[in-house]
Amino acid sequence: MLQQLTLGTVQFGLNYGVSNSVGKVSPKEVESILDFAYENGISELDTAVAYGDSEIILGKLINGRFKVSTKLPKLDLENQKNVREWTISQIESSLDRLNVNQIETLFLHDVSILFSPNASEVYETIQDFVSKGVIRKFGLSIYSHHDLEKIPSYVHYNRIQCPINVFDRSLESRGWIDSLHKKGIEIQARSIFLQGILLMKKEARPKYFSKWSGLFEKWDKAIERNQISPTLFCILFIKSLEKVSNVVFGVESKNQLSEIISHFKENRTLQFLDELSSDDEDLIFPFRWQLK
Repeated sequence: MLQQLTLGTVQFGLNYGVSNSVGKVSPKEVESILDFAYENGISELDTAVAYGDSEIILGKLINGRFKVSTKLPKLDLENQKNVREWTISQIESSLDRLNVNQIETLFLHDVSILFSPNASEVYETIQDFVSKGVIRKFGLSIYSHHDLEKIPSYVHYNRIQCPINVFDRSLESRGWIDSLHKKGIEIQARSIFLQGILLMKKEARPKYFSKWSGLFEKWDKAIERNQISPTLFCILFIKSLEKVSNVVFGVESKNQLSEIISHFKENRTLQFLDELSSDDEDLIFPFRWQLK
């Protein structure tokens, strides 16, 4: 199965990523990236309320060319008395900023909403928008397999956005990819470069990662042995997972996008060694990184 590519847009609204060397992408470069993406068959963009002014920037530039998925932000339970009104307001505000009539997928950016007393109210409000066709799909954006283990049984979702990369194969090893695929849930991989750490040269990696120097040494040797760029290695790995139907990734420039698109077209196959994967959550979960 040919994986669909989705362009992530967090870099358009925020200075994001450990390996980001340019900061927030300039509006002019964003326009160039979007034009190139459209010309090369990318039909979907991924954004979020939490991505700075990304939704506003996209609303000025997409001109009906792309399907857009966005994410409901974290619910501040202490300050929200009417959760239904809050949910409606968030969705309508995203539609307005994006200048669209329909959201391709509305993801929960923080699935802990579903573990709260307000869960059913948020879920039912979203389903109202789904039934009207304003939202095409409902999805969950998760950080680890632990999130999936706690989703209430009454919650039905069409799509899951989850981290999968050479180091983090936790969803695969615990059987979640097989289980989700059997249920007809679309699996969208993100963080395929582990926020850019897998692409950095040894000397540029933050000191925080020195405790996994043995694993990174195996990674560097695998790249050298296969005479391949780390970018292509990461892409060939994600392409080898046939049950992953969609990949979302961000770029800082049109040239980066061009390189990634060309790599996804390559048919080369590699042997992916289990010794490159890790279960250490302080490494594979970026929200646990302590870089300062």
